[in-house]
Amino acid sequence: MNNKTGIVREVSPENGEKRRKHGNILPKILCILAAFVLWIYVMQVESPEYTETFRSVPVSLENVSSLKTEAGLSVYNGNASVVSVTVSGKRSVINKMTDTDIKVWADVGKIKESGRHSVELSIDVPDGLSLSEVSPSTVTVFVDKTDTVSLNVKERLEK
Repeated sequence: MNNKTGIVREVSPENGEKRRKHGNILPKILCILAAFVLWIYVMQVESPEYTETFRSVPVSLENVSSLKTEAGLSVYNGNASVVSVTVSGKRSVINKMTDTDIKVWADVGKIKESGRHSVELSIDVPDGLSLSEVSPSTVTVFVDKTDTVSLNVKERLEK
């Protein structure tokens, strides 16, 4: 009973429980929505340091033509090499990357004699990332002398 107006209101326990149950749904939905929006913000803008390994990064050989012209050598093995490269950086940057965004090359232009050579790799990663590891860190190439022979070929038909 309200003392000032003298009006008596009766609230049944069933109605009060229904209001409390249904009255809590909107704040719960808003809390879940706010948590989701905050999670998206943290992962995209303020993303923590993340590490990812790219396992099939192709290795290109540089200065193959100068190796042939200056030393008379050709590369016979090592052209189809791949390496694993581990990079660190923001998850939002790493998630957009593929193996081809990382550039790995070996400079064979310094080789002066035939044989099997282990050549150090050079790696270039996209801006905003740092290189953590490369495996293997060298590529093995086999080079040998190149000779050219001219032959006269005569056609001979037998019946």
